Amino acid sequence: ALQWIEEALSLDRGELRGQILLSKSRLHETLGEPEASFSALYEAAPLTDPVREPRNAFGLRFNLVVALCALERFEEAEAKLPEVAGPGGSAGPGA
Repeated sequence: ALQWIEEALSLDRGELRGQILLSKSRLHETLGEPEASFSALYEAAPLTDPVREPRNAFGLRFNLVVALCALERFEEAEAKLPEVAGPGGSAGPGA
């Protein structure tokens, strides 16, 4: 699966790069590779438009917190919690 993702990244002209990187991050998370997951999320962040893709943007922010916790970078994860919790503590896009 990683080979296909790498192939898709090499063929992409930019339109789907953020989504492909999110898939790559999820795969690395499933494989128990939090550093690689974090790296893919970090690369995807500037490519994910929160207005056009609110669900992907929320998932990216949430998964960044999860990856930071898996890397035992708890202070950084805690600092990002307000980006995941919506107004009044609700979570998620449109929550």
